[in-house]
Amino acid sequence: MIEIDFMGGLHGNFLCYAINTLPNDETRNVNPFTKFGTAHNPYIKKIAVSEHYSAYPNRYQPTTKNIISITADPNDCLLVNLLNYGRAGDFNFDLKNFHINFYDQVRNTKYSDTIEHINHTYNIDVKKTNSISRGVLREYFHFNFKNYEENNIIQMIKKQKYDFDVFEFNFTELYQLPLFLQLLNRIVEYFNLGYTVDVEWYTDLWNQFIKNIDEIDQNNQAHYILNCIKNKKSESIDFNLLQESWLNARLSILYNQELPFHQEQYFKNTDDIIKYLGI
Repeated sequence: MIEIDFMGGLHGNFLCYAINTLPNDETRNVNPFTKFGTAHNPYIKKIAVSEHYSAYPNRYQPTTKNIISITADPNDCLLVNLLNYGRAGDFNFDLKNFHINFYDQVRNTKYSDTIEHINHTYNIDVKKTNSISRGVLREYFHFNFKNYEENNIIQMIKKQKYDFDVFEFNFTELYQLPLFLQLLNRIVEYFNLGYTVDVEWYTDLWNQFIKNIDEIDQNNQAHYILNCIKNKKSESIDFNLLQESWLNARLSILYNQELPFHQEQYFKNTDDIIKYLGI
């Protein structure tokens, strides 16, 4: 059995399904995709399983050295965070309005420790208020984007270390069809699986996978807006809270200025940010 070690949101379950459907059998008749676009629907796994082995070692223990490790470049920090909060666990967080009913959104999830961190940092009682200031939550997350290497989710991915050889690849290889097909062929060869990759079938599967990842566009839009500010180009802004936090962090580093803390309504366009920064 192959065991896929990955951080939530980095598509380990999709890869798991792709590997388990290498044989042309009844598994291909199962739709792996949930209403959220994640490959979390159940099916019988005969070749591979996927878990967060390194991220949560007290909960999951690998049983083999046949490991696939899905990694990420720290420079993809925003995308990794968007995927983790937007898709992992099918929590269906409303990132556009994450500050509204924040306590109810995260209290029964793996992010529940965020509540105590915010309580301690800002001297508030999130359980009592349920919703919290958007400015406070934006500020809290913006610190996590200051140094990509120290981002908590990037740190979790860095735990994927082994004292034996494993098959390792960057999650972004899944976002281009040719690279995805090459990846499957490499996996077949590395683990001596003896299957032929059905290009037509996997092309259709990949198209179903990629169309549901809104976070790719959200990441690209955030980087585009940052470049617009650098180049003093006028554009409107319509971000979720993580995008706002990331942009504030990047701008504070670039221009050595902190963006407003008590700001419930974020900047509506790049012109307002350019004016605020005086650039």
